Amino acid sequence: MPTVRGLIFRGKLVREALTLPFARLAAVPRSSCGLFEFLAPALPDLPRLPAHLAAATQPELGHQVVVESSEPEVARTLYALAVLGLARRVVEVGVFRGFTSQHLAAALGADGDLHLVDLSASALEEAAGRAAVTTAARVHKHHGRSTDPTVLATVPGGCDLVFLDADHTERGVRAELDAWWPKVRVGGILAVHDTVNVPGVGRAVHARPDRGPTLTLATSRGSGLTLLRKT
Repeated sequence: MPTVRGLIFRGKLVREALTLPFARLAAVPRSSCGLFEFLAPALPDLPRLPAHLAAATQPELGHQVVVESSEPEVARTLYALAVLGLARRVVEVGVFRGFTSQHLAAALGADGDLHLVDLSASALEEAAGRAAVTTAARVHKHHGRSTDPTVLATVPGGCDLVFLDADHTERGVRAELDAWWPKVRVGGILAVHDTVNVPGVGRAVHARPDRGPTLTLATSRGSGLTLLRKT
């Protein structure tokens, strides 16, 4: 049976959930900057964001929404990883408004391919539109569930970077990892968003330590980003 202190604590959580803005309810730990912003002063040769990306804002900025785009430092970190890895084939699963899509597209050269996967046709259109104005890379839209065999069959293997930000259930993320891990080339990276503030996502990512080296970063909103490198 819960103690009085426990009941008071639970009541506080409920009250905060009902009254605080969504952004204030993010989990801890938090960070004040992204991985590459942190490293840049010590490693000046890290790739710099183009001016148009440095000035880019999230499409929903200024509006109180429950679902938000990836934090800027997540998009910037993925951009830098793609540039450093000389990526030519990148996949984003779960595009929302295309804020991260435009960063990934900008990291690719004219011979690069960005594959966007989402269950929402309108989200795909918006994301592809944002991506197309930042790069000469080819942008491919794949409409459907992230684990649908017909969708998976349209995305070639040998991917340099795959970013998962679609399903946020433990079972769903496990299925996505099983489906997309074979698409990653040896030496490539699979990144997963929301691995700190959504416990099920974190459990799914860490359920298979045999996949390779894993690094989890706190983010400014408390969402978290986990990177898995295929060895």
